[in-house]
Amino acid sequence: KFNFPMAWSTTMLCWSLLEFKDAYAKSGQLDYMYSGIRWPMEYFLKCHTGPNELYVQVGEGSKDHGTWTRPESMDPHRAAFKVTASKPGSDVAMEMAAAM
Repeated sequence: KFNFPMAWSTTMLCWSLLEFKDAYAKSGQLDYMYSGIRWPMEYFLKCHTGPNELYVQVGEGSKDHGTWTRPESMDPHRAAFKVTASKPGSDVAMEMAAAM
């Protein structure tokens, strides 16, 4: 899970909901949109595990994208990366906040 692109995608979905809510409702897609943005929002909230602590990535791009298989068949070790006061990452934290 890479929170920077996920947060950007969620921001764009939310923005489209603000701009085109009537169209989603008229097309019968509003409940699907709510479901589509609920999952990343709940995930982002779970990533904030304490004051000045935010998990921003699970897995490693080179390992995760270097194989053509489903996650369940991969090595169970998944590195997790977080930002803290001593390991800042305001760009990804800001994008996650913008998504919410």
